[in-house]
Amino acid sequence: MALLQSRIFRIAEPVKKELPPLYEPHKWNDEILIKNVNCLGYALNIKSWMRLGDMEFSSRGQAIATVSERAMKLYGLKPAPFQNPPNKQGFYLIALTWGREMTDWHWMRQDAGGAWSHKLGSKPVTNRDDKNRLIADPRKAILKNHKEVIAFFYRENSRLHA
Repeated sequence: MALLQSRIFRIAEPVKKELPPLYEPHKWNDEILIKNVNCLGYALNIKSWMRLGDMEFSSRGQAIATVSERAMKLYGLKPAPFQNPPNKQGFYLIALTWGREMTDWHWMRQDAGGAWSHKLGSKPVTNRDDKNRLIADPRKAILKNHKEVIAFFYRENSRLHA
């Protein structure tokens, strides 16, 4: 009986992953997930529409600081250096891009192997930019509505992954 109970009541522990998430678009690009996961959810490797909440800004600097602070507080992100952020064992990189409007943000993640991937709104996950080029550096990617990378963050790999 004790053996049976130990099997029934076993609680799953998060698995420590040393590598960033794999680029596996087939796990994200089904009809339901395409409509119900946004770029932040994908960057965080969470199959859900994630939000930072409503915010208003009076300047670009205030917008960047507020969005960065809220993302770190809500999702446990850690700031990474902007110029050539190094890989950090046990973490993967997330990039925050700035759109044409102060309310238009876009999140990208670096996958195992070093390339970057992202999800634009209700479109499929991709590791290509608008010119169909593999994204090796998000600062050089051509994304029509997201012109500039403004911050990098580290996200722990030990969280439960999709």
